[in-house]
Amino acid sequence: MSFYLSMRKKVLVLKYVIIVCAVLSSLLLLSRWVRSISRFSLHTTTASPIADASLSSRLRPEDEHGWQAMKRITASLKLDRSTTILGGLNAVAVEIWLPKEWSENSVKNFPILIFLHGRGESGDFKLMNSQSLPRLLGGDVRSDSLHHGPNKTFAALWPFITLMPQCPQYCARQNGWKTREFEALLELIHAAADVLHGDKHRVYLAGQSMGGAGAWEFAAYSPSTFAAVMVMCGYCPLHTVTCADDIAAKLRNMPVWIFHGQNDIVIPVEAADKMSIALKQAGNTKFRYSRYQWAPPPPDPRYKHLSGHAVHDLAFVERELPGWLLQFSS
Repeated sequence: MSFYLSMRKKVLVLKYVIIVCAVLSSLLLLSRWVRSISRFSLHTTTASPIADASLSSRLRPEDEHGWQAMKRITASLKLDRSTTILGGLNAVAVEIWLPKEWSENSVKNFPILIFLHGRGESGDFKLMNSQSLPRLLGGDVRSDSLHHGPNKTFAALWPFITLMPQCPQYCARQNGWKTREFEALLELIHAAADVLHGDKHRVYLAGQSMGGAGAWEFAAYSPSTFAAVMVMCGYCPLHTVTCADDIAAKLRNMPVWIFHGQNDIVIPVEAADKMSIALKQAGNTKFRYSRYQWAPPPPDPRYKHLSGHAVHDLAFVERELPGWLLQFSS
């Protein structure tokens, strides 16, 4: 009898141990789930200062000639340990373009523009460089009626230190730039400002397609970082009924220029209409909306069937664009 009672006690203790382990495991999974959906809360963050001493050693160009003006330079930023732990990223792959007047001995600071590419270009610099702003800054050789004039002088007149980060291949699977990428990009902006004579008060954000959705969310995530935002063929990234209103509330004082083609078969123009209405209802008096009747397909022949989805080819050659951006500072 005593043996039976002893065994019963052991069984009960084992059950309690199993229950405690199950509860702890559930709590761990719950904490991970909460972190994974943190981007949906649309909380606002203020970028924390980063130690300057190590930035020059962590932001390194791959070109043996170092930093050069008027050239797309592939580089990488080794992320600060706190960012690595938070986001699971070790480094940011980026192409950086420096304006004509830039030099390592520059005595003035230059405005910064960060460009977020679309879904199809995730993990592929070559595809990213085949279109939009990266193509223009790389020496676009097209000579059709749309591009023949402006492209010859585009790079020479473009005044921004331009950061063109590469979202890894998993961004295509998750269909978006998320919080971990935003944290890494905030560090990239700080590094570029410190190492490359960038102006932290004149930082501008641009994005197209998936990157346009990313621009909406990134601007709402850290509005104090950006002086102005341009969104091309973008859409509201949070799949909720109140998405447009939630983002517009965060950006009620943010200068925003929206670009969309009415003939876009990938992202319907109604996505831009909705954001425009939300900004207006939120009281934003600093937004513009260019709703083109026609926009071209992407220049890559593989995507020529995507009619209207290359509104960036109209947006970046808008003569007013650089001046419009530069009138704003944070």
